[in-house]
Amino acid sequence: IKEFVIPADVTLIGANAFNKNHLKEIVLPNSVTVVEYGAFKDNHLQSVSLSNNLETLGNYAFKNNIIDNIKIPDTLTKLGAGVFATNKLTNIDFPSTFKNINGTVGEEGAFEDNLLDTINLPKSLLTLGESAFKKNKFKKATVPITTSLASTAFDNNVKITRK
Repeated sequence: IKEFVIPADVTLIGANAFNKNHLKEIVLPNSVTVVEYGAFKDNHLQSVSLSNNLETLGNYAFKNNIIDNIKIPDTLTKLGAGVFATNKLTNIDFPSTFKNINGTVGEEGAFEDNLLDTINLPKSLLTLGESAFKKNKFKKATVPITTSLASTAFDNNVKITRK
């Protein structure tokens, strides 16, 4: 499949629903609140528009694509492991209310293995988990002083400033 229009009444995209296709662009209608495990993994996605009502992005939902820019909706409360890992991200637009980028030892970080060299983390961020931004192009990063920061959130050579 190279192209697919998701109907406006769909609320959930199931696990591996579009895994290993040739999709280049996807627009999630505002009816979608959940995208499960690997739903769009291993495609050729360059452009992704997330639903303004999205609450959950499952593990590896958009892993291994060529997405370069993503806007995270303010309704998103669960961001799975490796959700945007192995893409071409150069920009992530976080809402000012975003709270958690979780990570678990042994799992890929949410934004691991991309092309990020700067990041604007919102002051509302409470948790920055394991491997969240590993294998990117960072030389330095500023993390809010109130954020719980995992020691492996960034590569070892990244200079972290807390403000």
